[in-house]
Amino acid sequence: MEQQKNNPERETRILDAAERLITRYGYNKTTISDIAHEAGISKGAVYLHFSSKEALFEELVLRAVEQLSQDIADRLEKDPQGGTIAGLYTNSLIAIAANPLMKALYSNDRRVLGDFVRYMMHSERYKPLVALGMDLVAQ
Repeated sequence: MEQQKNNPERETRILDAAERLITRYGYNKTTISDIAHEAGISKGAVYLHFSSKEALFEELVLRAVEQLSQDIADRLEKDPQGGTIAGLYTNSLIAIAANPLMKALYSNDRRVLGDFVRYMMHSERYKPLVALGMDLVAQ
């Protein structure tokens, strides 16, 4: 059982499938069964990795934040104006626009985020992310 749970390749397939479906159909219309089917695995296999749809989406958001951070860093490194406030802001906006999930989060797109918005607003896990975004804009 533990060996099945510790399967990073399958977990990545689950997250990739969830991202495709949620950004296309929205959080509310995407089920664990849909994600399992898209990933080519059983519904039970999804639950080996994630205890709930909310837990899966939380992991998806955290992965998207990491990807966004890396994308921004890469863009800043390539941009001669990357060290300026304007360069940072411009490259950050371009990176956000290139990532459908982050775009939905930053624009509070309820079609994509659905009921997860209410969950997210009360989650201690997201308060640092919100604070980080506010600090970035303030600086």
